[in-house]
Amino acid sequence: MKASANLAIAAAALFAGVPASAQLAPSAPADIAAAGVDCWQAVSANPVDEAALRSKGWEQGKFSLGSKRIEPDIRIYGKKGTGALLMISMKADPKGCLVMSSAKSAADVSASIPLLLQGLRTADPKVELKKVSAQEVGFFSLPKAALFRLTGDPAKPGVMIQVSHTAPETK
Repeated sequence: MKASANLAIAAAALFAGVPASAQLAPSAPADIAAAGVDCWQAVSANPVDEAALRSKGWEQGKFSLGSKRIEPDIRIYGKKGTGALLMISMKADPKGCLVMSSAKSAADVSASIPLLLQGLRTADPKVELKKVSAQEVGFFSLPKAALFRLTGDPAKPGVMIQVSHTAPETK
């Protein structure tokens, strides 16, 4: 499925109130992990590095109502060859990037976790993996963190990876 088609589906899902992960074409575990790594590398204390995302093949979706272009508070990116989407809030703090994807099976969701850990450790050797709950695992190298959540249901599993940068507290 083309990135632009995924963007249109996600935009329609956002405006219709339907979880976008329920509408996306399933991504392979390696594609889910790669999207998480791309988000991780784009997130810092500064605004999300959208130029870095574009250099990795992510294309920003465009929204319009009739002939009028709309600039929502959220930017959505898609990439050819994957059903994963990246979402960036222009007003959120902490700074972050959200990956949403469906998967073919729960086994594919599980297979994404070690691939994501490997990719994150390539980018940042200090990344640690910790179980957060029955549905979530976290990847931490403070001040960055990524929360990997199982979404959907057994028939239509999905993944959400929330990558954020939280500034250290000042005393």
